[in-house]
Formats: sequence, structure tokens, C-alpha cells
Amino acid sequence: MSPEERAEALEQARDLIAWLESNPDIPFDNIEVRYSVHGESDEAELAELASISAAAGIAITGTFGGAPQDGDHQYVRRGGRYEPVYYQAVAIPSEYMARHDALYSYRDCVEPETNKTVLATAA
Repeated sequence: MSPEERAEALEQARDLIAWLESNPDIPFDNIEVRYSVHGESDEAELAELASISAAAGIAITGTFGGAPQDGDHQYVRRGGRYEPVYYQAVAIPSEYMARHDALYSYRDCVEPETNKTVLATAA
């Protein structure tokens, strides 16, 4: 993201917060800002995550908040995952992504039987 795109995104976030403040009847569960680290290798991704960690002054954690385990997603989080407002940067190991991709490669091969109920739309 370029500095100009970042500035625009931050302005849009401020506009959204102002809109939510001025519309108290509009519900929301959380406000989350996420960044997925993408690199040429797991090592490159972990190096970028370490750089984010150092800049933020926040330790890298694993999926469940403790020290990362082998094959674990690794995070830098400000605010708790279950708090209403948080930032997180995540690096997902390539081995995990390969297992995920293999699992979802069957996604369109099986269709569950369903009771096809159409939800009425609000007028």
C-alpha cells in the first residue's frame, strides 16, 4: 500500500467511526484491521512479521496467544482477538496453507442435502 493509499484508508476509517458515532442505532460487533503477510518464503514472511513486531513493540504470538508452535499461525496483535477493536498482522506457514488448499480442493465435489428455504428480505 502506498503512502497515499494508506492516508486514504485511514481517512475512510475515521469517516466510518464518525458515521457510527452519529448513528447510534446502527449495530456492529467489532472493528478489525488485518494485514496478511505475503512473502517469497516462510522465512521472508516471518522476517516481515518480526519487523512489524519491532515497530509496534508487540511480541509475536501463536494462534492461541502463547508462544508460536511449529506450523502455527504467527500474529502481531494490538487489542485482544475477542475485543471489539483490534489490529492484527498474520503470517501463515506454507505447509498449513498447502493442507488448507488440499482440504478445500473438494469444496465443489459434494453438495449437502438442504431444505432450500428462502429468507424473506427486509422491506
